[in-house]
Amino acid sequence: MATSPRHIERESRDETTRKVEDQAAQTTRAATEATQRTTNAGSEALREYANSASETWRTGSETASRIAQRSMDEMAKVLGLSGDATRQAVEQSSNSAQVLLESTTLMAHTCQDLSGEWMRFVQSTSERNLERLDQLMACRSIPDCLALQAQAVRDTFEAFLHSARQTSERSTQAIDQTARRMSGALAPH
Repeated sequence: MATSPRHIERESRDETTRKVEDQAAQTTRAATEATQRTTNAGSEALREYANSASETWRTGSETASRIAQRSMDEMAKVLGLSGDATRQAVEQSSNSAQVLLESTTLMAHTCQDLSGEWMRFVQSTSERNLERLDQLMACRSIPDCLALQAQAVRDTFEAFLHSARQTSERSTQAIDQTARRMSGALAPH
């Protein structure tokens, strides 16, 4: 039985399609395996780096602690302080440093809040001024225009005073809170 040219052509096309599909599957598998090897190598390198950094940090901290302890011991000998007095001095110094850090953080947050308040003032004033510009363009008489300008100045000044009051109150609260923390931490025990 003779096969028709169309049948032969279709078988040839099917065979070519199978070969292309097999080649694509092999390429995909190879790419997946390469990606997996690269990912594993990267993960391992990152893990080794993290372990190395952790070990370096631990060693550095231990060294700094030993040096600080020796320095404090030597200073205590020179000043004639007992072990308890030295420990108390170190604790007081540590507490003072902690309070200073907390106070600095509080002041930084306060400055950020104050900056945000002024940005809101500028933004709302700008938006109102744009609205007023449209209103000014629609004015039919000079007295209407002057009245609108006077109202704009009055509103802007009131908004400014409101923002100034808000920032002043927040500043005062932050300063009072910081002063209380510092006074409590630095008071002799």
